[in-house]
Amino acid sequence: MKIFLPGKKSARTVLAWCVLSALCSGCALITSDLPVESGRVISADDLVGTWKDEGGAAITFSASGGFTAERICGDSAVREGEWWIFTPSANVEPHAASQVKLDFRGGSGRVDQYEAGETGDDVVLWAALGDLDDSNYCLLVKE
Repeated sequence: MKIFLPGKKSARTVLAWCVLSALCSGCALITSDLPVESGRVISADDLVGTWKDEGGAAITFSASGGFTAERICGDSAVREGEWWIFTPSANVEPHAASQVKLDFRGGSGRVDQYEAGETGDDVVLWAALGDLDDSNYCLLVKE
């Protein structure tokens, strides 16, 4: 079977362009529906305090590295643990956002991650609930 390709392009070239186009459009689809306008680098001083979601649930970060979470992002429990911030190197990711890691107490081994971002004038912590394609996010805003 012969394939007609105008302009004398090889099938391999056309296939490579199709794959590249599909990959790039997939990247745009994933990032275009995020709940933040841009990522944000934050410090421990920026994080310490109480952050709330739209339902009024709260997480309080202490300067000593502990946190207490009360029903955040659909969770029905009050949980405690330790937090830390990871920010990728600007050399590796020029537009990197800080990631706030939550290590829950109680031997569950559960670690959650929130990313810092900006929406308008607000600094927010956000996390996807489930798959990114579902556009179901939890947003926390500092009081």
